Amino acid sequence: MLGGAAGYASNMSLGGIEAIVRASLEGVATILAGAAIITATGDVGVDGAVAMTAGAATMTNTGSQLGTLFPLTCWYRSDAGNMTLNGSKVSAWADLSGNGFNLSQVTDANRPTYVANGGANNRPYTSWTSATAQQLKNIALTQLTQPFEVIVVMNPSVLNTTGSGYLVDFNGGNNNLTYIPGADTKIAQYDGTPQKHQSISINTDYVVESLFNGAPSNMWLNNVAGTPANPGTVNPAGTGVSLGYYAGNSLSFGGRIYELMIIPRAITTAERAALADYFTSIYGVA
Repeated sequence: MLGGAAGYASNMSLGGIEAIVRASLEGVATILAGAAIITATGDVGVDGAVAMTAGAATMTNTGSQLGTLFPLTCWYRSDAGNMTLNGSKVSAWADLSGNGFNLSQVTDANRPTYVANGGANNRPYTSWTSATAQQLKNIALTQLTQPFEVIVVMNPSVLNTTGSGYLVDFNGGNNNLTYIPGADTKIAQYDGTPQKHQSISINTDYVVESLFNGAPSNMWLNNVAGTPANPGTVNPAGTGVSLGYYAGNSLSFGGRIYELMIIPRAITTAERAALADYFTSIYGVA
C-alpha cells in the first residue's frame, strides 16, 4: 500500500470509466472503505497512526489503493492495523468492509502468527503452520448466493501429500471453499467434487481469485485465468467462514496469508484489471 515513493490513485465508476494516475505517497494517505475512514502517516498498521470509523461495505480508495467500486461481504488485510494480538499470535482480525464479520480464535495454540515485515514487497503477513489446527473464523457470515468471488493473497510453505491445505471454508462439508490439494499441487474449488485448476509452487506469492458460479466457475492465479469448471451450484449454508482450516478433515493451510476479500457477485473484466493494479502496487504480484 505504501511500498514506495509513488503508487496508484485509481478511480473507476461501475459504468466502466477508469482513470489511474500516479500519486506521491510521501505524507498522509487516506483510505476510504465505504463510509469507513482510515487516515495514516507512513505504513498503515505498521508504523503509522490509524483512526477508523465503521462504514458501509463499499471500497473506494485513493493513494496506492484500488479505486474501483463494488460491494464487499468482508475484507481483511494484514497491513491495515486491524488485528488483535496476544503476543505475536492473532486472536482477532477485524473486517474492514464495515459489515462486522470479524475473524477470531479463542485458543492460543490454534492462532496464526503475525509477522511485521519480510513478506511480499516487505509487507506484514499472517503465518500459518499446517501441522496444527490454526484457524480464524466467524460463525455469523451471512448467506452467500452464487455468483460470488473469494480472493486470497497467499504464499504456501508446504503442499500436503496426504490431504488438502484449506484456505477458505464455508461451513465445511459439501459447501463452497477454496483449498490447496495435496499430491497434485493444484489450487482448486470444492463442493462435493474438487475442481482442480492451475498448479502452484511452495514459497511463491499468489493472488488467487475464485469465482463460484456453477458451470462457468473459474479461478485466476496472479491474473491468469484457468479453465472454467463446475464445482457445483450449492450455496454456502450461511453459518460462517473459516480461514486456514477445515475441521471435518483436520487439514490446515501452511504458509502466509496476506489478504482476504469476499465479493457477493461476479466482478467485471474492468474491475478485475483494476484489482490487478491494486495487488501489484501492494504486493508486486497481480
